[in-house]
Amino acid sequence: MEMESRDKIKKLYLTALMGRAEVFFRVGKYNTALEDIRTGMMSSRKWGKKKEHADFLLWMGNICTSTGKYTQGIENIERARKIYRELKNPEGEIECNMDIAVIWTLKGDYEKGLGFYNRALRDGGEKIEKIAGIIYNNMGYLYWSMGNYRRALECFEKSLKIARKEKNLYSEAIRLNNIGAIYHALGEREKALECYEEAMKIEKIVGNKHGISRILTNIGSIYRELGERGKALSHHIKSLRLKEEMGDKKGMAVSYNNLGAIYREMKKWKKAEEMYRKSLSIAEEINLKDLMLRVCVNLGLLYLEKKRLDEAERFIKEADKIAKEMDSSSGKARVLYAWGRLYGERGDMKKAEEFLKMAGDKFKEIGDAIGEGEVYYWYAKLLGKGEFLKKAEKIFDRINHHEWKRKVEELKSRGGGDAP
Repeated sequence: MEMESRDKIKKLYLTALMGRAEVFFRVGKYNTALEDIRTGMMSSRKWGKKKEHADFLLWMGNICTSTGKYTQGIENIERARKIYRELKNPEGEIECNMDIAVIWTLKGDYEKGLGFYNRALRDGGEKIEKIAGIIYNNMGYLYWSMGNYRRALECFEKSLKIARKEKNLYSEAIRLNNIGAIYHALGEREKALECYEEAMKIEKIVGNKHGISRILTNIGSIYRELGERGKALSHHIKSLRLKEEMGDKKGMAVSYNNLGAIYREMKKWKKAEEMYRKSLSIAEEINLKDLMLRVCVNLGLLYLEKKRLDEAERFIKEADKIAKEMDSSSGKARVLYAWGRLYGERGDMKKAEEFLKMAGDKFKEIGDAIGEGEVYYWYAKLLGKGEFLKKAEKIFDRINHHEWKRKVEELKSRGGGDAP
């Protein structure tokens, strides 16, 4: 009885550590979460608790992923997968495949990401509805990142159907929100708002502040596209306040970045700079490499627009350094694009063309249609090459991206893209 009691206490201790680490992880306190994960890894190994040790390795991989340490993330998850295989734990293996797919998606290698999602489905994920719902939801994100909105919509709708069958309100709200985001990207704002409103009702029922703040952000983005920047700011600020209440540092950093983008469009340069710098400060504090990269690029572009080219170069260089550390294809593409814009502003059109071409090739390679179209747009605007404006128009028509279609039309109306 004594041995059984001690064993139970050990399991309860490891479960409590895991639960606390997850809470810290959810609110962006990664270093604190890591302390519990490391303690759990050492204790589970010492006590011979293989399943729990694999669980902690998997969480270590997730934290590495969230802080941009993708190679370490894959290494830890692969170690966990090996243990799950030894234990004949197919659900653990499936979860590992899903998490590795997420990393390849973040790195911009969408084909590898799809390969791991399909492996998860083949290995039994298709038969376990709860897991299948998560896989289809994550595949939706992958196709969304590629700009393949129709395939993304198919995946999100499959995952929504499963959530409703399971009567899982939490998952239903997330998937409705994702479907709304796809309709938004397709320019179907009324359908998007319907989905957001339905998701908001559910999030209020279940009391999910994270979900409510996410939907407020998405509705704010619609108002931003409509040019109703006052309403856009209001929704983004409400979202930020909720994140502050929850102590969600990662969410706060994302909100500050979003607010920076709105103020930049309003040409309120000081406010935009303030928001971007707040975002960068938090991202650096909790080591969110992916967000650090994005904000550095955004600050670089802000200073380009202000003709403060030396400051622009400093932030683009920093983004370049982070992209290389992360080995992120999508990050490298964004940085190449920013270099192209900078050389264009400095009048070095040969270098501008060289870097924009590399950025366009990289976006095309990883299947990022939006990035590729954006590069073609700037090819036309900076270099006066009308054929590239036609390429941009073709891409944005194909994926029906409302905001970029509007920008292309504006450039065409001003005679942009005509060779000088």
